[in-house]
Amino acid sequence: MGTLVLHLLRARLRGWRLVGAAALVLFQPAVAMLSILTGPSLTGDLAAERIMTSVIGTGVFLGTAMVMMSASTLRDERDDHTIGYLALTPMPRWKLAVATAVAAVAACITLALVSSIGIGIVGLLVGAGSVGIESLAYTVPAAIGYGSVSALVGYLAPRGLLVMLFYVFVWEGLAGTLVPLAGNTSLQRISLSVYGAVAELPNIGMEIMSPLVVGAGGGMAKLLVTALVATVVLWQFLARRDLV
Repeated sequence: MGTLVLHLLRARLRGWRLVGAAALVLFQPAVAMLSILTGPSLTGDLAAERIMTSVIGTGVFLGTAMVMMSASTLRDERDDHTIGYLALTPMPRWKLAVATAVAAVAACITLALVSSIGIGIVGLLVGAGSVGIESLAYTVPAAIGYGSVSALVGYLAPRGLLVMLFYVFVWEGLAGTLVPLAGNTSLQRISLSVYGAVAELPNIGMEIMSPLVVGAGGGMAKLLVTALVATVVLWQFLARRDLV
């Protein structure tokens, strides 16, 4: 299974897909840097708060990049007709589902690291270097959620990327704001609840996260259960359908 994970992961981390996704996540620290340069002179904790305000306010770029990176993890193999070769091997379908989820999440975690490194560099310039490490409590949980769900939706729906983009822009953005209960299904909000338990959440984070409450344990439990359910559903579809 490790070989399959590496194969799927390598396909994610190459070409214009990687360049485009990395550019999107680096837009967050770029906005943070612009905010620091154009606003009042701040250092330390106040600068860290300003940076994370910008990062959280542009969270849609993180979600978009992770969806772009992971939605076609297994769909590409199906569309290229290379997935059919797996039918000739004795590999159980559950292993294929797990490998897909692991590769998708790993690709998204790569973006999380890129984002947090960029955030850390901005933080170092204003004496708030720890903000980069702390931001991992936001970006990595997001990678687990977006990666696992996007891999499932991307395989099941011919336009899975568009479905996930609709989720990021409309459901998480508009519906999550207008309909409080919809916030409970927002991967961004759940990720923010994890971050809020590790570092102080700026005001914009508290506003976006509502109606969820801060809690690393509860937030990670939701994301891990979501990833598990998505993987099991993918396994069941793979077990019941012809791979080709």
